[in-house]
Amino acid sequence: MKNIIPAALHLGMLAATALTAPASAQTTLLTGNHSIDGRLCVGRECTAAENFTVNQTTLKLKDFDGPRILFDNPGTFTGGAPKPDWILGNEQIGSSFTLREVATNNAIVNVWSGAPSSALTIRDTGAIGLGTLVAERHLHLRTGDAPAIRFEQDSALGFPPYIWDMIAHETAFHIRDETNSSIPVWIETGGISNALVIEDSGEIGLGIYEPAASLHIHRDNGTAQLKVEETSAAVSPRTLMNLQNNGRPEIVMGNTGTGGEWSFGAGTNFILKQGAVGSASSAKTKLFEIQPSGNAILAGTLTTGGTTCGGGCDRVFTEAAIIPAPDYAARMWGDGHLPHVGPTPEGAPINVSEKLGGMLNALEHAHVFIDQQAAEIEALKIAYATEIAALRQDLAALTARIAAAD
Repeated sequence: MKNIIPAALHLGMLAATALTAPASAQTTLLTGNHSIDGRLCVGRECTAAENFTVNQTTLKLKDFDGPRILFDNPGTFTGGAPKPDWILGNEQIGSSFTLREVATNNAIVNVWSGAPSSALTIRDTGAIGLGTLVAERHLHLRTGDAPAIRFEQDSALGFPPYIWDMIAHETAFHIRDETNSSIPVWIETGGISNALVIEDSGEIGLGIYEPAASLHIHRDNGTAQLKVEETSAAVSPRTLMNLQNNGRPEIVMGNTGTGGEWSFGAGTNFILKQGAVGSASSAKTKLFEIQPSGNAILAGTLTTGGTTCGGGCDRVFTEAAIIPAPDYAARMWGDGHLPHVGPTPEGAPINVSEKLGGMLNALEHAHVFIDQQAAEIEALKIAYATEIAALRQDLAALTARIAAAD
């Protein structure tokens, strides 16, 4: 049967025992079940006039060394391992309330004096709040400025110490490399939905929930673009895009409005193709090819942006910009090349458009000279015909005179 002892009587019994006991510490053992109807103070600093009205205290532990409770478990687990003992109470050094494992002397839980209200809350849902009484997620952090989580690796196991922070505030959420003083990840507030999506396939979407490629960038407001920028002050050629494939890598450009699509790729040869949007490379028509030798193959005609033509294309006719034939010949033989065409060294690169314009100017001069020569020839033919006619008349008259003389 459980004994119910009024608190005052129980304290009186303990006091009487203490008065009659020797000066050295004594232990009182009460067997059976006991209940105390009232409030209780335990500790070396307790007095007969304890005030229990503060915070409506039911049990008060009072000791100048820091009141503590020992959970002493004398049992063992299956196999003989001892069950752990625990101490719950104030630390003698410092201002913390701890849960300490006796065997290891490790303070598993520390609660420091001065901690704010609701520093730790565990709701009936299992949600944990840090700085909030109403935890709305499995882990809810709340503070007046930049709630953060720190991941710190110390050197206890021989690895170099390192610190990472996850921080959120009114401007952004970011991951900070505290040890390196850098911020590798920065997400500004107000970002669009699906700004970054990583599928289970490893495909990455930027602005799209279901990416259809290894890297899929999507916008619907006319802003989609890809920019690669190197801002080094040192002037040097650099690889800013590197495409490697077991076969010819290709870049495809399609116009979804017209249905047309172009692709260009390189490997052994550089090839430009055209087809319908979404068509396979093999279904596109090859229009242009550059071979490793430098030879270029064009499926259609070639139209250039024009040239100065040296002396000016068609000015021979429109402005009579004609070099007289004797001067043209003198310059040609003196310079070793046609005027306005310029020198053409063997094996050296040439400007085809400019060279073609110069050749056109030379051809125009040639036709002018041909026309001039044709006119001269025609005049000579007329003169020769007139002279021959006169000679024939003279011959006829001479023949008649000879015949008359006979």
